[in-house]
Amino acid sequence: MKIEGTPSLITGASSGMGLAVAERFVQRGSIVHSFDMQEPHTKVDGITHHSVDIRDPEQVARGMDNVTGKLHILFNNAGVLARGGLFDVPHDQFRKMLEVNALGSWLTLKTALDQDKLAEGATIIQMCSTVGGPPGRRMSAPKLRPYSLSKQLVHEMIGALRSDRPDLRVKAVYPGAVKTPMTMAGFASEEEYDRQALANWGVVSTADDVADRIMLLLESDADDLVWDPARKEYVFE
Repeated sequence: MKIEGTPSLITGASSGMGLAVAERFVQRGSIVHSFDMQEPHTKVDGITHHSVDIRDPEQVARGMDNVTGKLHILFNNAGVLARGGLFDVPHDQFRKMLEVNALGSWLTLKTALDQDKLAEGATIIQMCSTVGGPPGRRMSAPKLRPYSLSKQLVHEMIGALRSDRPDLRVKAVYPGAVKTPMTMAGFASEEEYDRQALANWGVVSTADDVADRIMLLLESDADDLVWDPARKEYVFE
């Protein structure tokens, strides 16, 4: 698909997969806008940062007002994670995961539609997770129960979006364990994270690994990018 010279919006582009994809969009010539509460970890020429809490309708509306031109790609990437079993996570953290991971994606897309900010046939990339994927293929994550529930809601939204808005090109990403600032939080060291990832997933994936595959997903006829735990690799479906 054509990216050069076209505006795009990425939520959560201050670090991790959002930043990695934003860098690749810039390299391809896209005019990239970022919605994030945090300042970018790395300053990249070509990325315009907007300080936006995607849980707040007024902030999202103001941010969208400052996006120039029609968006050809909207990547709903922003997410938060708190580890714990079903009743181990405090109320405020559980609520934040629901609001950022699910409601924030819905609100960003709804605002773009309400403000007529999407180009005809725009591509929507929705970040989900293998712990929130379809029943029967969803990976069990007893220590990520509330996070998994928030991503299950995102998965259902992807299906509804495809049914209700056939005019949009909807791509979904279901990553496995990916080493980012978000996922490494709570580990004593990067080495400890790597050990746990290898023990539980058999591989240590990076944001760059997934970003490269997201770029391939954009160019393909596939709808989804999915981590296959049996093959220990990403597949296009």
